[in-house]
Amino acid sequence: MKKTKIPRKKVRGKNMKRLFACLLSLSMIPANGVAVFAAQNQNVSIKAVKTEGQQAIKTTKTEESNDKKVNFTKDKIEIGDFERIQFDNIDQEDIEDIEDIEFDIAEEDQDKLKIYSVDDGDGCEYIPEVKGNVGDKVKVGATITKKDGDLITVDPKTFEVVAQTDSNVVPIKTYGLYKALLNKDHKSVDKNNNGKIEKSILYKLIRRWFV
Repeated sequence: MKKTKIPRKKVRGKNMKRLFACLLSLSMIPANGVAVFAAQNQNVSIKAVKTEGQQAIKTTKTEESNDKKVNFTKDKIEIGDFERIQFDNIDQEDIEDIEDIEFDIAEEDQDKLKIYSVDDGDGCEYIPEVKGNVGDKVKVGATITKKDGDLITVDPKTFEVVAQTDSNVVPIKTYGLYKALLNKDHKSVDKNNNGKIEKSILYKLIRRWFV
């Protein structure tokens, strides 16, 4: 009986190709799995870091905002300017009653400045009246009681009394006189409601009085 020889080299080649293909397929599965898993973990880590960073930034900003001290807005008072005293880092709505702010003028400076507490129905205002002269310096502090009961101490600031810089503004020193200047409708002649009386308005008022 004649035996048929099978070309071993050819079979071996096919088997090797199949084996190589199987090994390659098997090797790719874990490799891809690891790569994808690593990428997914990397994405998660990056997102987590970014999110934590954003939260940290927000928290820091909030803390900085909460830690901002309440201070006087200005450090100069112009003669003839009866604009209310203002504070930084506090809302006007947080001040409910006219007695919620107490000013502390240094004893040696009390003859140079007076502060009027005014409630005209639109809110509480605190108006400075210069009693001294240009060049005087007045040290003023304040204590504020907010609606929620929090007590805020405003560090003393040295205010300098300066001359009126607007040549069209009457350099009135008396707050009572400023309030007494009314038009024919019995309203303040401070038409801009900025605490100043313009000379042109005052001249019209005087002509009305004497004509």
